[in-house]
Parts: sequence; C-alpha cells; structure tokens
Amino acid sequence: MRRAGAVLALAAGAVVLTGCGGGGRANVPRDAIAYVGKNDDSGRVAVYVVGADGHGRERLTRETGLIGGLRWSPDGSRLALLNDFGVYVLNPDGSDLHRATPEEDEEGQDFYAEDYAWSPDGTRIAVTNQVGGAPGVIVVVSVEDGAVTPLVDVGESPTWSPDGRRIAYARCVGEIAENNRECDIWVVNADGSGARALVDGPTFDDDPAWSPDGRFVAFYRDVSDGDDVLGIADANRSHIRVPVRPPAWTYEARRHRVERTARPLVAPNCDLDWSPGGGRIVFQRPPCDYAPRPLWVARADGTGARKLADNAEQPRWRPAQAPS
Repeated sequence: MRRAGAVLALAAGAVVLTGCGGGGRANVPRDAIAYVGKNDDSGRVAVYVVGADGHGRERLTRETGLIGGLRWSPDGSRLALLNDFGVYVLNPDGSDLHRATPEEDEEGQDFYAEDYAWSPDGTRIAVTNQVGGAPGVIVVVSVEDGAVTPLVDVGESPTWSPDGRRIAYARCVGEIAENNRECDIWVVNADGSGARALVDGPTFDDDPAWSPDGRFVAFYRDVSDGDDVLGIADANRSHIRVPVRPPAWTYEARRHRVERTARPLVAPNCDLDWSPGGGRIVFQRPPCDYAPRPLWVARADGTGARKLADNAEQPRWRPAQAPS
C-alpha cells in the first residue's frame, strides 16, 4: 500500500492512542465525515468527525503522534485506524476504542499492522503484518474476539470482493531497502484456499480495488517515467485491459471549483472521498505532499466548494447505510 495515510509507524515512546469517551453525546449525523486533524501548537493529531454541512464537529480521540488508515466499517457503525503498530476500532462517538489486532504474532514476534481492509459484513479485517523490509504476511482478524486466521504467507494491500468470498492483494518479492521489489496482483479465497496470480510479470503492481459487481480488479502500475497508470483485470479470466492514465480531480483555487482533468494530478498525494450517493466530494486542497492541508467539500460538478477544516487529512465519508 503506497497511498497517503495508509501506512504509519508510531515513534518509540509515544503515547498510545486513547478515546475521548462519548457516552452521552448526540448521535453522529449520517452524512458525517471523519478525518485526521493536526493541532498547530502541539504538532500532534487526533480523529474528528464533522457534518457535511460543517456543523457538529467532535474530536473522537486524544492527541497522539501519528494516525493512518482511517476507514469506516461498511455499515458506518464503527471506525478503524492504524496506530501503535496495530489496528484500532472505535464507535463514531469516540467510545469503546480498543485494539483489534494482537500485540504478537503466532511466533511471538511483534505484530506490525501495515495496512488493512474491512470485510463487507464488517465482522473481520484482513491485515498485513510486515516488519522491516521483509515480505508481508496477510491474516484475517475477527473484530469481535480478536481471533487470527492466517491467509497468505506473502502479501500486502488486501481488499475484499464485494460478496466477501475473495481477497485480492499484492504479492511482492525483493527488499524494500534494496529498491528491487516486484509486485504482482493475486486473488485468494477468503478461507485461504485457491491463491492464484491475476496480474503477473516483471512490474510493480499494487493497490488492488474490486469493482462494485466483483467482476474486475483495478490496480496501479509504476511505469518508467515515474507516474502511476491504472490497469483493470478481469477477476475470473486474468484478462488485463491496457493500462491508461486515469482522470483525476484537482482543485482550481481562483474559481473555487473542482475540475476533472485527463492529466495526472499536479499534487498526487492529495486525499479525497466521494459521498455515498456520488453527488459530493470531500478533498484536500493541493499542494499536499503527504502533509495535512485544508479540507474542502464540493458538489461533484465542482460548484459550491467550501472549507470544512484546517490542517486535515484522510477524509472519509460515512457510508449511506449508517445508523442514525
């Protein structure tokens, strides 16, 4: 996983993340946007939620050093994030924050969660356990009781198929430190059986993502000129469409509009998310360069752009089926 906010390591001696409670607070709105906000004075970060209209801002966690991988569960009833080498889960009001992944793996080694993905039913998470430059190991963890089930012995960037029956992932070999890694896209059944290469070759392919109907897997491929191109593979026949440079959304400050362009983003590290109905976008205003930036929301046609927060990153719109 190479996208901004997906991977983090908490500095040694830093304070482990804790929640802010939330017992008697008002319900979080259905159209809430969660994000990681930075305190200018302390330089530390915390998780916040705010309504899409800019009202009802609440801080869900106490401030800490680094937070990554912020994601809603598919039904919007919980949030998860990466902190202190583990995946933590909490309620949308900040209550019941707890570590979902173990402190150690089955061999007694420290468990280092590099990235993760919710299962479609929200009961499990697929997690990459990766230490140093060694190849990652993917396991499946039960959110309720923490039970760990091994999935594949080499893999990272897991993502579940919409029906929950399969998991696509990147299978990478070579050392990160030596800059000689090759990554292919593989698919495996959710029980760990039937692992097979979907996209295989002397390339660096990563960040697989299923189409909503489960027929295709999109992925990013690094190319020689330094830009990523988008590839799409048939999940059942290993047929690959010719990679194309994807259209992207960028912010045009002078007119306060979001413009769609056929060119790659000038600031490719900016983060954005679509509203559940696709009518609005929440996004960072570039340039980003992996740093917190002002957070804006706009209609999908680019009109009505307005600022939601300063010094924010990893905006995540609450799913449509979230409880009120």
